[in-house]
Amino acid sequence: KNNKLTCRYHGWQFSDQGDLEKVPCKGLNEKVVDFKLTSYPIVEKDDWVWIWMDLSSEPDHQPTDYPLEKGPFWFEFENVMQAPIDTILENGLDCSHTGFAHEGLFRSDPTNEVEAIVEKTPTGVKVETRGEAREKKRDFMSFLTSGSEVYHTDEYIAPHTVFVDYRVGKSQVITILICTPIDEKTTMVFTRMNTQFPMFNSLVGRVVKNITGKVIKQDKEILEGQAKNVVLGQRQGFRFTQADGPTTIFFKAFDQVCEGKDLWGGKYGKKSYFYKL
Repeated sequence: KNNKLTCRYHGWQFSDQGDLEKVPCKGLNEKVVDFKLTSYPIVEKDDWVWIWMDLSSEPDHQPTDYPLEKGPFWFEFENVMQAPIDTILENGLDCSHTGFAHEGLFRSDPTNEVEAIVEKTPTGVKVETRGEAREKKRDFMSFLTSGSEVYHTDEYIAPHTVFVDYRVGKSQVITILICTPIDEKTTMVFTRMNTQFPMFNSLVGRVVKNITGKVIKQDKEILEGQAKNVVLGQRQGFRFTQADGPTTIFFKAFDQVCEGKDLWGGKYGKKSYFYKL
C-alpha cells in the first residue's frame, strides 16, 4: 500500500529494506517499536517476482528471460503439491507416463518408435524427441500432430525449471514449469503456457488451457500418491527402462545442483535412447 509492505492484520507498514515505519494503532506519545523484517533481493521480470533466498551472498546472476510476447494466448496455473521438487520436475521431462496417466486426453497407448536425443548442457539437460507424429488416435497430441513432423524439446534449466516446446508446422505450444519448494515434501508449482496457432488461436488456446488443467490435476494425484513412498533425493527403489533414459540423466543433474557441484564437470555431450511412445 503506497509502495509500503503493509500487514493486513494490524496495518503495520515497512520500508523496502524491512524497517518498521508505521504502527497505526499506537498511543499518542508511544514511539514506533524498533523492529526490522528480513529483506531479500528481488527482481520483477516477465510478470514474475524472483527472490534470492541466500542471505549469505549477493545475487551473482539475473533470472532467465521468459518474455511475454504480444499476440500469443497466455495462461497460467498455480498449485501446491504434496510432493518433493525433484519428482515434479522429472514428471515434466517424462513423456512415457503421458499415455497412461493422461490416456485419451494428452496421449494414448504407445504406438510410435521414437528417438530421444539427450544433451548435457551448461544449464542442465535438453531432450529432443523425434518421431512423434500420430494418426487415428482420439487424443490432443494426435489432433496437434495429425501425421505432421513434430519438433519437441523438454529442457531442465537448473535449479527449478522445465521448459517444453512443441512445434508442428506454424503451430507452437510452449510450457514453462517453475517449482518453488516449501519444504522437502511440499512444492509450489507455477505453470505458464502459450499457444500460437495460425487460425482461431484464442479459441484453441482456451481448449489447451482446459486440457492442461485436467492434465495437471491428474499429475498432482499421481505425484502425491508417489510422494507418500518417496522423499526428496531417496530414489533407491526406482527401476528404470530405456524410456527413462532422459529422466535418469535429469536426476544426476539435479543431484549435482543440490550438492553445489558444477554441472557435468564442464563436460557436455549427447546420447540417444529409443523407445515406444
